Amino acid sequence: MEVDAPESPPPDAAAVPTTTTTSSKPLTEQLANALSQHDYSLALRVANELEIGIQTNQFDTAYGNPQLLLAAQILLLLILNDLDNARHLWRRIDSTLRDAPTAEAEQLQQAWTVGKLLWEREIPSAYAAMTGGQWAPELAPLVEALRGEEGEGGGGSEGERECRVV
Repeated sequence: MEVDAPESPPPDAAAVPTTTTTSSKPLTEQLANALSQHDYSLALRVANELEIGIQTNQFDTAYGNPQLLLAAQILLLLILNDLDNARHLWRRIDSTLRDAPTAEAEQLQQAWTVGKLLWEREIPSAYAAMTGGQWAPELAPLVEALRGEEGEGGGGSEGERECRVV
């Protein structure tokens, strides 16, 4: 009795990433849900998974703009006071994404400008960078959270808001 071997995909099928459509949409939905609940730790975990897809070219741009997702990831790291990883993320991002002549790339650069200023302990300049520019609607709530202005009552006492940025 012969056992049939499982069929292997055609040679050209290997070049098409099959996980793109199935994994990107749920992750972007998970990110949106975590952000709507202000669960920044969960949102960062999901953003990290999305980054892997972006960096390995397995992210389907139909579910979001990679530059805006990476900008959100930087802002999430800043909200969670993880400047080291924000800096390393910036270095990992491919220059074709960072330096593209698009509005989304400008948002990514603007997010890193805030991170860089915080890294350099230029807190007044970081606040100016957060308030001085136009933020995409997807990023504006994160910038508000970073500035300590989220939620009811302005995000807590003045001291709590300062801790968010420092």
